Amino acid sequence: MSGALNHYVPRMSTQTLAILTLLCIGAAAAQPQGSTAPAQPASAQPAPAQPALAQPAPAQPAPAAKSGATIRGTLPIVPRKRPQVKEYGAQPAIKVEAPDASMSVVWIGSGFAPIDGSSVPVQSITQSGYQFRPEVTVIQSGTRVAFPNSDENYHSVFSLSENQQFDVGRYVKGEEPEPKAFVTPGVVDLFCDVHDHMRGHIIVTDTPWFARSDSAGKFEIAGIAPGKHAVRIWVGPRRKLIEKEVEVQEGQVLEVDWSSTDGSPSK
Repeated sequence: MSGALNHYVPRMSTQTLAILTLLCIGAAAAQPQGSTAPAQPASAQPAPAQPALAQPAPAQPAPAAKSGATIRGTLPIVPRKRPQVKEYGAQPAIKVEAPDASMSVVWIGSGFAPIDGSSVPVQSITQSGYQFRPEVTVIQSGTRVAFPNSDENYHSVFSLSENQQFDVGRYVKGEEPEPKAFVTPGVVDLFCDVHDHMRGHIIVTDTPWFARSDSAGKFEIAGIAPGKHAVRIWVGPRRKLIEKEVEVQEGQVLEVDWSSTDGSPSK
């Protein structure tokens, strides 16, 4: 039987086998290798690089604020005797304390308009120990001043000075009158009509550059505009007015000795 089957199988020539072999090899090469995953789509191309933003220029430091000039030094100090105190009659026992130490005042420049008194603190001159304290006060024109009474007896405050005359009347502790505005430059002398030994002084200036010395005559004024300025020094208790001139530069610290008492009585 096998011989019969062999009889029907056609025999292939060597050339035919070679051709079939080549065909099989080509078909195999055309098939994908193994069980690979489906081909991935081509990755997106990166976006073109954006041009770099221009960096801001480094911040420039703000110009330094102008601070003006500073003058510091010494003013004249004139010692004084304690004022004589008279007997004030049948009042509650009082103890008259010593007045403040002698002080002087200096102001630089002039011609500034009065300030709005509501924009600055009210200054206070207290009647304490039967004295005005401080005895000498310096303010810029337009400033308001209050006169509280801290003693147990009546006091009053009045002035007959040319540049500001007023009288707030008599009042006791706790009945403080309304503050008064002082506008006209000059020296305002204060008195109490109940205790006539009491003396006080308000120096009203038309400049923001002023100072009251300490008991040693030392003072300092900062923020003065550069240039030439008139200088006025009021020496208490002699009421002497000394006039000078000074020139300062921006940022300068000028040390002065104005302790000489040469000058004329103030009006």
